[in-house]
Amino acid sequence: MGAFKKSTLTLCCFILIYEIFLEKLRNINPLTDEIKNLHKICVELANLRLAAFYSYKSGFENKDRALLTEGDSKMKMSNDKAREYTDSFNSLLIKYDLNK
Repeated sequence: MGAFKKSTLTLCCFILIYEIFLEKLRNINPLTDEIKNLHKICVELANLRLAAFYSYKSGFENKDRALLTEGDSKMKMSNDKAREYTDSFNSLLIKYDLNK
């Protein structure tokens, strides 16, 4: 099996595992509005990352640079969402004086 096939197979396995993670994440039901907001950001981040993984997979399989670029764009958006999560989380730490 060539390196390209192994990479694609590895990505496929990773996507399957990530889909299981995302389904479990979606099934979490936080009790407070503040934690619900953090959870919502987490789900959005995970959805963006999964979309990026699918773009990468299609780009590799079809040798399509545009799909790879699309994956990079989605991954960048997920990184922005991760910063939003971190900022929101840190705000809660400060609000409840837990940032020590």
